[in-house]
Amino acid sequence: MNDNLGGVLSGRRFALIGFDGAEASTIISALTAMRAFGQTVTGSATIPGLNPFAPFDGCIIDAGRGANDATAPEEAIARIRKPTLLVGSADQMMKHALAVADMRHDFLVRPYETAELMVRAFRIIRNAGTESDLVRPSPRAAARRVLVADDDQAAAILISTVLRHAGFSCEFARDGKSALKLARETLPDLLLLDVGLPQMDGFAVLSALRNDPATSKLPVIVVTGRNNEGDIVKGFSLGADDYITKPFISGEMMARVNRVLRREDSACD
Repeated sequence: MNDNLGGVLSGRRFALIGFDGAEASTIISALTAMRAFGQTVTGSATIPGLNPFAPFDGCIIDAGRGANDATAPEEAIARIRKPTLLVGSADQMMKHALAVADMRHDFLVRPYETAELMVRAFRIIRNAGTESDLVRPSPRAAARRVLVADDDQAAAILISTVLRHAGFSCEFARDGKSALKLARETLPDLLLLDVGLPQMDGFAVLSALRNDPATSKLPVIVVTGRNNEGDIVKGFSLGADDYITKPFISGEMMARVNRVLRREDSACD
């Protein structure tokens, strides 16, 4: 178990809203393993004027059933006023993308591994209080340049096809040394960095970029086919802005790309 992940989640209390019994039990067991606490709540105050979520550090909501009385997730998150993780299908995530635009919130697409759910819970707690950003595409998206570093040609083509369809231009690197060289020379707007690159792995590339003043602020999304808690948390500890796993859902990838770039736009305004 990763100490950083467990250290942040230990003792934290999460309200679970809208999940069926089996999924709620799975989430609660995963939280318990991280020394955190999960409790199913209805979201209705038993005492008028009392916020039922006040005792909790964060909330995990089923995007399909987590809004009481047909309340939209956007309204539920606004009412809760706590860091929130929204869980649902890819279509639900795209529909409610703006509900989790603030970095205090996040989304998770089914099917998922409990390790990924814990990483996302870790992120919303860690990011609580940071500046907000929007998931909607940046108005400068058409001018964006993305460096795709992946030794799997099929994956690189698929990623670039999705990006180009959204109006981005792409450059490619097939190994870590080339990725580092291109990143330093071209200063792309975003680097999609595969962890398992030959010659120099993605972690080494990320570390080198973060230790170079010229590239220390370069937005980086780690791409990995290994849904491994240790790899994901290591990426965050080295300064990754987010991660996606293979095989990926194109809508989720674009939501995370736009999320990171929108945060950069907000920082420059």
